Amino acid sequence: MSNNDIDVKKKLGSYLKNLRKEKNVTATKLAKDIEYTQGHVSGIENGTKTLPNNEFLNKYLNALVRDNSEFNKHVDEIESITNSLIKLNKKKVQKTRSKDNVYVTGFTNSEGIYKEEYSSVPVNNIAFQLTDDFNTKYFGDYALSLSEKRHLFEYTYEYLKSDKINSIQMLNLQISDLESELKKVLIQSKVVKTKGTERERELYENKISFFNDLIISYRVREKKIKDELSKIQKEYNDLKKRFLSEEELLKKIKQINED
Repeated sequence: MSNNDIDVKKKLGSYLKNLRKEKNVTATKLAKDIEYTQGHVSGIENGTKTLPNNEFLNKYLNALVRDNSEFNKHVDEIESITNSLIKLNKKKVQKTRSKDNVYVTGFTNSEGIYKEEYSSVPVNNIAFQLTDDFNTKYFGDYALSLSEKRHLFEYTYEYLKSDKINSIQMLNLQISDLESELKKVLIQSKVVKTKGTERERELYENKISFFNDLIISYRVREKKIKDELSKIQKEYNDLKKRFLSEEELLKKIKQINED
């Protein structure tokens, strides 16, 4: 093996290690995510093994990069470092040229100024982020694994469902209490109608109107929450159908890379 080959391996290994450290991912976690031994990953990073093949590099980069543009940047760097000995297929990047058919991401910065940006993906959609299997997602600087994203998706759904169900149950109890109070008022009002003064009759009419309005407003809230729950359940079921097994996902990624 020539000194030049050794130099290339060390430069590439150093580049990959620096990338991993920038992402705050340990060699142990990365090795587990890409299904290689830690020794193999460390050997590549330290330049003591042969040049990595394209399969290893694709998995390595996919586990660390945020999007296709970043992936392609590293592809160019690796080709340059290895003097074109390694050429990875770039990923497709859809460029947004207008505001048509794009998602508007509105946010307020630390200075209290509201801004809008345009994106080809729903950046503010948590469900999209947790079900997007083709791009690494982060908790701060921590890269989430596929299983961690799936668990967060399930936890989020269960929390939202439980919260809506609890709210509906609470409203049902409040409506039941109000209806009981209304029955008492209606019974009292019958007596007042025959024996009470005009002022007393007016007072009970106002009470009846108050309880009826309150019950109606609670039922409107109940329907709104039920609609929200149905929407959450539908979104969950629709998104769940898109989930691929890890084996199917690897095949899909391989197919995308080959394209």
